[in-house]
Amino acid sequence: MSSSNTNNRGSFLQASSSSHSETPLNAGAAAFDPADTASVLPVPSGANAAVWSTLTTGTLTVNVTTEREAPNANPNAPLFLKGITHTSNPHDWESTVLPYIRRLTFMIGSTADTFFAADMLRSTHLPNLYTAITKINMTGFHWFSGISANRASNPYLLMAANLPSLVEITLRFHVGGLTKSAWSERQMVALEAADPIRAKARKVMALEEVVNKWDLVAIFGCGNLQRVRIEYIWSDIVAHFCQPADPSAVLRGIQGWMGGEFRSRGRTVAVELVRLN
Repeated sequence: MSSSNTNNRGSFLQASSSSHSETPLNAGAAAFDPADTASVLPVPSGANAAVWSTLTTGTLTVNVTTEREAPNANPNAPLFLKGITHTSNPHDWESTVLPYIRRLTFMIGSTADTFFAADMLRSTHLPNLYTAITKINMTGFHWFSGISANRASNPYLLMAANLPSLVEITLRFHVGGLTKSAWSERQMVALEAADPIRAKARKVMALEEVVNKWDLVAIFGCGNLQRVRIEYIWSDIVAHFCQPADPSAVLRGIQGWMGGEFRSRGRTVAVELVRLN
C-alpha cells in the first residue's frame, strides 16, 4: 500500500495496544453526538465567567460549511466565537476561549470546508486555535475523488494530521464510492447497447484500493488519536448491482487493518464501524 506523503505534513497550516471495536452495526446510529447544549459546561478554573457564558450559548458543534457560507463569513472572526477573538479579548484567549474550543466538534463537509478551516487555523487573530481542536467529524469524507497524479494527498487527513491535540475523528463513507464497474470500458460500451441492466454491474474495491484512494495511511500521522469512527451510508441500489458481494465488507476490512496498524505502532486507538441508515 502506498505510504502518505509526509512532506505534505505542515503545509496545511504553514504556521507556527490498539482496540478493535466489535460494536454491532446500528441502522439508527448517529455520528458522535456533539450537539449537546454548551451552556451546561461548567466554567473552568481561571476563566472569565462572562466570556464563557457568551461562548456557551448554543451547541458544541461547529459546522464549517455554515461558517463558510455565511454572508459575513470571515475566517479571522468565525461565527462560533460570537465576536470574541484574541484581538478583542487577548487576556481571556488562553484562559477561556481555548478551553471552550477543546470541548467542540468541528464538522467538515467538503474539501472547500478544509480550505476555509485552514484559513481559520493559521489566522493571527486566532493564535493556537489548531492546538485546541480535539474532535472532528468528516461528514464529507466520501466526496473526496481520490489520490491521483494531480492530487498527492487527501485534504481531510492532511488537515487532521496538523491538529496535535486531536483525539477523536469520524470518517464517513458511502458504499457507492467503494465500488467500481465490473466491466472494462470496451465491455461497457457493448453491454450498454445489448443489455443496459447488466452493464450497471459493480464490483467491490479491494482493501488496498480503498486505502490508496483515500490515502488512509495518513491517519497514522494523527499522533494523539484515541478513537476513530468509520461511518458508512448504505444504498440498496448499489448493493443490488454488487450481488453477491457485500459493499460494506471492505470497510470491515479497513476497520481491522487500521486497528492492526495502530497496534503495530504501539498505540491504543479504538476503531469503530457504524452503518448510518
